[in-house]
Amino acid sequence: MVLRPVAISFIIFSLKELSAFIKTTDSGLQTEVAEGDYDGLVDCMGHLIAVRDRQAATDEMFDPLKETIELLKTYNQEMPEEVRCHIGKVCYSH
Repeated sequence: MVLRPVAISFIIFSLKELSAFIKTTDSGLQTEVAEGDYDGLVDCMGHLIAVRDRQAATDEMFDPLKETIELLKTYNQEMPEEVRCHIGKVCYSH
């Protein structure tokens, strides 16, 4: 299968990008907002809006990733450790 490297790259990129989003958002939402800190409140609200805006795309990305992984398995292509690591981080980051 000629597209194996492309498929694996797609999976890795998608998981890395999601992992980075989760890390950034989680960090932003952990920041305490002091009373009267308008800029801090706006920053926190920005993270909440980003989660809301991304929710549908994130929910819809997992089925294609699973299908791609299953397709690669039919060609005896195991996922690199990097993919398994990212899947673990994404699934257990909350």
